[in-house]
Amino acid sequence: MSPSENSNDWRIKLNKDIPCPCKVEIHGRTLTPIAKKGTADWQADLACRARFLPFCWHYHPGAFGCLRSKETTAGGARQQCCYSRLGILLPPGHQGAGTPDKSVTQHYMVDVMPWRWCCLLCPWKCRLYKEKRAGDNSHCKCNHHSTTPSPPPSLPAPLYFF
Repeated sequence: MSPSENSNDWRIKLNKDIPCPCKVEIHGRTLTPIAKKGTADWQADLACRARFLPFCWHYHPGAFGCLRSKETTAGGARQQCCYSRLGILLPPGHQGAGTPDKSVTQHYMVDVMPWRWCCLLCPWKCRLYKEKRAGDNSHCKCNHHSTTPSPPPSLPAPLYFF
């Protein structure tokens, strides 16, 4: 692998060229980006569909659902964006945040296998993986989202009696 392939230039370019929508509307199991005209097209991330939490939380604990960009960069990278139950983009550092894909054609080998090695087999290296694969929400004007994951929507909120 050449030094340029090993750097994070691809991720920086992807975050600039195809930024994640800051918010989405949630309609049942569908996430719809709230974005200005002229932005990228998005599709549901089949591995992390809205309300399909057991499978989604395996990869993105605390995320309500994720989107992937249909558009890719010239190098074949595409964006993955994950959202809270309120439809707010989860920021880098949140355990449920999306991680950009370096390769669409070799996704399993280039993106999934490093995640498995770092986050499943060597969990102490998961933070390093998330650092190297962090998305970017700096374009979102007001993203005051807690880094604490939301409880699953199937659990009722605690009742308080006074």
